Amino acid sequence: MMRKFLKWLCAATLLGMIIIGVSYVGVRHTDAYRCAEQFALHAPEVRNTLGAPEGLRLISFSAETMNGRGKGEFAFQLEHAERTIRLNVLIKAEDGVWHVEKALADDKVLFQEGVRSPGA
Repeated sequence: MMRKFLKWLCAATLLGMIIIGVSYVGVRHTDAYRCAEQFALHAPEVRNTLGAPEGLRLISFSAETMNGRGKGEFAFQLEHAERTIRLNVLIKAEDGVWHVEKALADDKVLFQEGVRSPGA
């Protein structure tokens, strides 16, 4: 009886790990994530406001909320000159064109409405 329970528990744990892994990889392939990452790392508005004109390095990210493929809120942990910055981005994206609804850096509002991708 105990062996059967342990086998079931191991199988459930493995299945859960597979689902989490697929979800994690899946987030990185959405338009919203790719555009949010591009905005966080390369947008001159972010680099200049944070005082990092040469760029930022991505340490980690998390998807706070996702709405299908086109809208999401992401939290990025960025590094610049040994300083760690937490950047939250609420973004709408479709076919590589994005619109940032709100961006917060260390809980201070950077932008609210109006930052669009180049060529939008």
